[in-house]
Amino acid sequence: VPNSGTCTISITNVNGQEVQQLYSEQTLPGRFTRQFDLNVQTQGVYLLFVKGQDYSASKRLVILPK
Repeated sequence: VPNSGTCTISITNVNGQEVQQLYSEQTLPGRFTRQFDLNVQTQGVYLLFVKGQDYSASKRLVILPK
């Protein structure tokens, strides 16, 4: 995250509906890691969004059955 400010991490389904907000806090510039338990989600394809002040990124997640 390049700047201080509120950072949010959320998961949406492929239809753009937010499924879960994983994180929403004030952060300082730099790298950070968070662990999440995604076992509550059903299998499928999801999008992970990281949004901060002047920054955004997205990644595709594929949750497979156990």
